[in-house]
Amino acid sequence: MHKLRVIVLNVVLSAIAVAVTSTAFLLDRLIPFALPQDLQVLAWPLLLGGASLILWASMVLRKGSGASGAPGDPTSRLVREGPYAWIRNPIYAGDVLLLVGLALYLGSPALLLYAALFAIGMDAFVRRVEEPYTEKRLGEEYVRYKAEVPRWFPHIRRGNDDE
Repeated sequence: MHKLRVIVLNVVLSAIAVAVTSTAFLLDRLIPFALPQDLQVLAWPLLLGGASLILWASMVLRKGSGASGAPGDPTSRLVREGPYAWIRNPIYAGDVLLLVGLALYLGSPALLLYAALFAIGMDAFVRRVEEPYTEKRLGEEYVRYKAEVPRWFPHIRRGNDDE
């Protein structure tokens, strides 16, 4: 029953994503400008980076916990390897990179706005729903992880930490 629930939830979320993306293309017709073509040079690095991050995080998550990373399929243990050593939410971060890359590739201001709204919505979801739920399930180990690993942007270290 759990697997069926996860599949249904992910099909519904995918359908919503397609509907919103399609709506963005319709909204672009109402916006009197497109994004500058010069920004297209950033599209492929963002698309490839986002897809790679999602794939890497999903493989590490599956190997480390048996979970898929899909909504409704929580991990059985905390995963701190791979991209999870750098940020707590690499799959969501990869989703945002993909959306921004697609918006730049297509020159779509509406899709870029959607990417920003998606990022804001994911941040609110993670803070208000996912993190409290995970903290209840995994306890002090997750609290320490949250203190050590940033939610979205990896720490950039300067020089040698031993100095």
